[in-house]
Amino acid sequence: MIPPLVALLGGMGLTCLAFAQMRGAAALSLSFVAGALLLPANAAIDFAGLPPIDKYRAIWLGALLGTLLFQPGCLTRLRWHAVDALVLATVVLAGYSSIKNGLGEWDAIAASGSVVLSSFLPYMLARIHFRQTSDLVHLGKTLFWGAVLYVPLAIWEFRMSPQLHNTAYGYAPFAWLQQVRWGYYRPAIFLGHGLAVGGFFAGCFLIGAVLYRTGELRWPLRLPVGLAVASVALGLALTMSIGPWIAVPLGWAVLKLAGRWRWAPIATGCIGLLWLVTVFTTGSNWRWMARPFEDVGAINRAASLEYRLDSMSEYAANIRERPWFGHGGWGRGRIENKATDSAALVYMLSNGFLGAGVRYMWLFCLVEATRRAARYGTSVAERQLILLYACLMGIGITAGILGVAAFVLPPTLIGGAAVGLVRDHKRDVRSVLVSA
Repeated sequence: MIPPLVALLGGMGLTCLAFAQMRGAAALSLSFVAGALLLPANAAIDFAGLPPIDKYRAIWLGALLGTLLFQPGCLTRLRWHAVDALVLATVVLAGYSSIKNGLGEWDAIAASGSVVLSSFLPYMLARIHFRQTSDLVHLGKTLFWGAVLYVPLAIWEFRMSPQLHNTAYGYAPFAWLQQVRWGYYRPAIFLGHGLAVGGFFAGCFLIGAVLYRTGELRWPLRLPVGLAVASVALGLALTMSIGPWIAVPLGWAVLKLAGRWRWAPIATGCIGLLWLVTVFTTGSNWRWMARPFEDVGAINRAASLEYRLDSMSEYAANIRERPWFGHGGWGRGRIENKATDSAALVYMLSNGFLGAGVRYMWLFCLVEATRRAARYGTSVAERQLILLYACLMGIGITAGILGVAAFVLPPTLIGGAAVGLVRDHKRDVRSVLVSA
């Protein structure tokens, strides 16, 4: 059994050392995928008064340390972009919400620090290290092959029950009843929950499908490469998660639509915002969205969705109490025994309409930057895969607002890379025009 603290510190150290041996983009991609899939879930390194460092934050801190020690020259590549103002505003508003609510400077530092570690750091690391569209393809391949290697573990837990995390780290990071569905076990592995595993397989299946269709998928085994994609589909099926199942055909449909209508990724994310507006302006909670599940006999799934939709309506009153800057931190303003799965709910309770609004403006800018970066791909595979990222990020915004499972992908990492690629492309075009 590995102590979680040792695992997190070890993951941080190995991430740092990866930058001594590999290109920055490759090291960052491998570190993220390996850390997400293997490090303990729901564990953190805690320092009094400072933000906790979970496995994702440990990866970003290790990557930052590796950059400073082994690739400091990469820092000179960083250039200002207008989108950076939004993420900086998100950091400042998180701290200001604490001060506005009288929680003190240390609480403000911790709140802003949490945003820095979770959002600002991966965004800037991607800006530094992902310099070509091929780097985003490399990230997609790393994610896909990580999913292929995860399939045997999913099969084992489907058959034997989700015990790998408990065996490796000495505790289960989930509620046991949530990992049993229709009389079978849902694999949770090291991602902390069966829904997270389903979301990971869903995104990686679409990535694999795009790479396979464009001829970019290779493996050393003397077997049809389509078997690798099929294995990820099997892993997705074993998770028994309806949200990720629905997300796969939805993601493919939005990708096809995006090929004809450029605003498709943004429009997909706006669906969630439309729902939020109706909740706060009309009081409607859109419970009719659960009826299709009732019609097909999925009564439990319909009840789960209704519970999430009702929770937002009930929380609306708490959010209106302090509408602009929120309650100054997560945990304040909560209603006992009411779901808090919605990312928008967390942002609005903590930072109010202003803080949540700025953050969502930033997320939509990342989606649009990713869509634009797809145009600069040097091959069909690069263009299609990066456009797929934009579509999945748009779907992820709406899914996060509604509090339902969709894809588990790193939007700030992908978006940060895209912002850098778009900026560099415009700078190169200006250089050509000036020299001409």
